[in-house]
Amino acid sequence: MKKNYMKLLFFTIAMLFVQNTMAQCPADEDFTQICSAAGGFSFNLSTAGNTAPAGNDYDCLGTQPDPSFFYLIGDAAGTINLELSSSDDVDYIIWGPFADVSTGIGACGSYNAGQVADCSYAAGASNGGNEEQIDITGVNPGDVYVLMVTNFGSAPTAAL
Repeated sequence: MKKNYMKLLFFTIAMLFVQNTMAQCPADEDFTQICSAAGGFSFNLSTAGNTAPAGNDYDCLGTQPDPSFFYLIGDAAGTINLELSSSDDVDYIIWGPFADVSTGIGACGSYNAGQVADCSYAAGASNGGNEEQIDITGVNPGDVYVLMVTNFGSAPTAAL
């Protein structure tokens, strides 16, 4: 009987360890807001060897290495066009619209196919995958979108 309790205890500890080592969504404060700026927006990319959180629909992304998370808020009706560039291969997915920042960030781990606003996985692209065009149509003022940039080429920075 004592052996069974030891096995159960070992199994429980092992399961807790596995759950804690699986990729999780970043903390709310680790989502960086993208604001429009006349000179563009440069930012650091993850190079820590992390993987994307489980539970999200990653649509076109064949892999999701070193994800970095951002959000943006529509300020006018229409289309958002952004050029994502880096010194090496980056890809992205954007989910939304969400009613507010809290809802958008809070949905991490359960983003679904119906929430994919745009996605690009430029493996083998002629530009090396280091320039991506983000296009979001049907934007309304106040709409929130969550952007995940993956860092396949391990570039330290990127710009919008």
